[in-house]
Amino acid sequence: MNEKQLRAFKLAIETGTLAQAARLMHVSAPAVSQMLTALEEELGFSLLHRRQGQVTPTPHGLYFLRAAEQAVSALESARETGQMLRTNPLGQIRVSVSAGMSLRIVPRVVARFRQDYPACQVSVQARTSPRTLDLVLHQVADIGIVDAPFQEGRGDGISFRIPLGCVFREDHPLAALETVTPADAAPYQLVTLSGNLKPTQSLLAAFGEAGLAPSLAAECNLFSSVIATALYSDLVGFAPGQSESHTMDLPDMAFRPFEPPVFYECTVLESEAKDLVTERKRFMQLLLEELSKEYGPPVPEL
Repeated sequence: MNEKQLRAFKLAIETGTLAQAARLMHVSAPAVSQMLTALEEELGFSLLHRRQGQVTPTPHGLYFLRAAEQAVSALESARETGQMLRTNPLGQIRVSVSAGMSLRIVPRVVARFRQDYPACQVSVQARTSPRTLDLVLHQVADIGIVDAPFQEGRGDGISFRIPLGCVFREDHPLAALETVTPADAAPYQLVTLSGNLKPTQSLLAAFGEAGLAPSLAAECNLFSSVIATALYSDLVGFAPGQSESHTMDLPDMAFRPFEPPVFYECTVLESEAKDLVTERKRFMQLLLEELSKEYGPPVPEL
C-alpha cells in the first residue's frame, strides 16, 4: 500500500471516474486502474463498483475512504513540514498565525523586532489553528496564535478576547446605526464563521435569547473570507472590527459593534525550543504588546 494508491482511490471517489482521477494525477487511466486493483488485492476486498466508466464506493470502500483520507492528509502534512524546515532553517524565528493576524498585527511586530535584531530572520506563515497548534507543540514553529479554547492538555498560553461586530457595505441600511442588535440584524441574511465554532455559537445564542432566529446564508472558516463575502454581496458579516477590516484594506466596508457583546478568543503559544530563546522571548513580548494595544489586556488566568 502506498500514497499513490490511496490518492488514486480518494480521487476516483471524489470525481466519479478513473479518467478524471488519472487526469488529476497526471497519469493514464489504465495506470490508475492498476493501482486500485493492486490496493484491492492487498486489502482483500473490493473498494469500487465499476460500471460504464463510472465508479462508486462499495460499503467496504466507503468505510475505508476515511482512513485513506487521513493517511493522505498526514503525508501531505509531513511533506509540508519538511518543506517548511528546508526553506526556514531552525536559526529563524518561525511564526504561524491566522491570515488576518499575518496581515496586520504580526507585520508591526516584525518591524519592531528587526530594530532590536536586524540580523535575525523571521518567517511568518498563515495557517489554520489546528496546524499552528501542531507546529508549535512539535517545535517547528516558535510562536503561534490559535483559536481558543483548544484541546485540553495540548499546551497553554496567553489569551485575548476580541469583540465581534457586524461588517457590511457602507451603503447597507445597518450603516445608519451606531450599534447593531439581534433585532436589527434579524431581517437580513448573515455570513458567519462555521457553525461549529464558538463565536458563531455565541452569536446564535444571542439571537436565541432575544427570541429571534437568524437567517444564515453562508459560512466560512476564516474571518477574512467572511468580510470579503460581505463586501461582494448584500450579506451582513460577523467578524472582528477595525483590525480585520483595515487589514483587508476595504474602504467600502462599514463596521458596527454588536450588542450584546460576542467575542472571539485567541491564544498566543510559545514553543519550548532551546534555540534563539532571547530572540523568541523578545518577539513574544512585542506580539503581546501589539495585541494588547489592539484588543485590550489579556484574559486573566483562572
